[in-house]
Amino acid sequence: MMLNLNAVAAHQQIPLIHVVHEDDELLANSPEVEWYKILQSLPWEQYRSIAADYYNALYHFNKSK
Repeated sequence: MMLNLNAVAAHQQIPLIHVVHEDDELLANSPEVEWYKILQSLPWEQYRSIAADYYNALYHFNKSK
């Protein structure tokens, strides 16, 4: 999908990067994936330290094998 430059007012700066994740759009528009909408609104920042601990433990576990 291309960025519509006609939608950008003359006094606004054109975005340098416009990222569109086609998979995200498909999931967001599908009526069968309510879990995706829930996941999008999840406050993931609160779980960052838990995730870091998990991946560090997983790394050390795999390294010990």
